Amino acid sequence: MAAYADDGAWLEAHAAQFAAIQLPRELWNEAARKVRAQIFDGGASLTYAVEADGGWSVVAARDLEGMDVWLVDHVWLVKDAFAAFTQLDAHEELRDRLDALVRPHGTAPGSYGDAESTLGLLKTLAPLAHPMRLVADAAAAARGGDVTYYVQDELGSRLRTVGVDDAGAATAGRAAVYDAETNATLSLLWVAGPLAAGLELVVPRLMGLELLEDGQRYWARRMDAEEVFEWYCPFAAIAGVVARVLPRGATGLVLVSGNGTSDLPVELERAHAGARIVAADYADNATARMRRRHPDSRVAWVTGDLTASFAPLGCADGSAALVLDKGCLDAMLIKPVRERADVTDTWAASSPDALAYLSAARACLRPAGVVLVVTLGRRAMREPLFAAAGLVVREWLAVAPTASMTAGKHADAGAGDLHVAVLSSA
Repeated sequence: MAAYADDGAWLEAHAAQFAAIQLPRELWNEAARKVRAQIFDGGASLTYAVEADGGWSVVAARDLEGMDVWLVDHVWLVKDAFAAFTQLDAHEELRDRLDALVRPHGTAPGSYGDAESTLGLLKTLAPLAHPMRLVADAAAAARGGDVTYYVQDELGSRLRTVGVDDAGAATAGRAAVYDAETNATLSLLWVAGPLAAGLELVVPRLMGLELLEDGQRYWARRMDAEEVFEWYCPFAAIAGVVARVLPRGATGLVLVSGNGTSDLPVELERAHAGARIVAADYADNATARMRRRHPDSRVAWVTGDLTASFAPLGCADGSAALVLDKGCLDAMLIKPVRERADVTDTWAASSPDALAYLSAARACLRPAGVVLVVTLGRRAMREPLFAAAGLVVREWLAVAPTASMTAGKHADAGAGDLHVAVLSSA
């Protein structure tokens, strides 16, 4: 822990955080004063309202005449989804505290006598567990910090949120900060202008806990919280491999599977103007945003199920020159938290969805067509799954890390971990 002579010295040490979270400059001194003195006075200005469905919201308890900032406590810090499930499963007091946090008004406490009910509680909590990056040492700094998830108290967790497409409707801001003086985290909640009594505080939606077994709901929430994200690596890192299987000037259908909010299909379109490109995802908020972002692109942004025939996506069997997967298969192979032996036990060797998806990808290929899979998985684990789907590994290539990858700007892409599998029909 660090020690500071006064609020000014504390603020100087934490100014970079305030700038990064876009706290209005006019509130910096007041935020510093409240953090150092641990003044949690939100109750003097804000109160809770009960919605028709029993849900909660936060409203102004009095007329707020101008800018103001309040502290929000963190009631839970946890490393990842596996740790979250393990802690909830083991500690009744923690379950009771967090059940009270998310329980609708007027409902009885939940009953958590088995793993299934505990997982249900975790799914409810997942949108309220937000990531922050903490830098404990030089190694952590080099990879952009280590992710820790925090859950805010009632004041922070009961705020109504809006996704990035509706960010203009936000009436307040919030963000987590690290206090080096107490070695603790907390959040700041602020309004940047007047707000009449009874009006609701609405904040931008934050990323939630990475709990992939929540399925489509997880991905829809994630796409709501981030404008754009490029999984694993930029297109430049794999452009050479793509050019070998799809030479410049070549025509044919290219399917980019599980595209999310990546701009990769547009970059692919620029590099391979003759190709017809379909970018598919099953989160319709992602495909809708991509259509709005690239109105002049010829890319077809489609929503659909990748674990069945690709024909409804516009990719009939035997039609594709290339199926390009950058993280989609890996997402289908993340082990559910209840099945993991420990924190390192992340990957499943197979799953029904993964096998169905790869089988559909193989069926979609035209003669001499190729599936490219960018993966963090080891070849010895992935190859039997490929074979079960009727695909053969022609090449297994390491992805050379780019500057943006080593700077931690792409999820989980550590140097030497990322590979491209070049696959064709057996």
